[in-house]
Amino acid sequence: MTDTEALPKLELFYDFMKHLTTLATGALVLVVTFSEKLATNSTWVWLFYATVVFLLLSVVCSLICMFLTCSMRRYATDDDIPVWEKYVSALSILGSFGSFLLGLVALTMYAIRNFST
Repeated sequence: MTDTEALPKLELFYDFMKHLTTLATGALVLVVTFSEKLATNSTWVWLFYATVVFLLLSVVCSLICMFLTCSMRRYATDDDIPVWEKYVSALSILGSFGSFLLGLVALTMYAIRNFST
């Protein structure tokens, strides 16, 4: 793949990670804002804390992936990218998307358990 073919794909991927970071950060801000009301006198409070941890992990993994995406732009072809950079990028993608989904699942389970009366 030449540089002219790879550059638009990297920019789209960077934008995807940017949007995922924005969603995770917004969810984290809302959860932390209402933590005083949500976490007191509730059952399964560990799900609330798991939500915060998973959303933080999603933001960190997204930032790592965004940094590596910017770093990959300096290479002429895909073959020039070091193997470790490809693996770390793939792990950060999985970590970011997976932890975001786990954070939303934990928040949903917490809400169902505590607000379904």
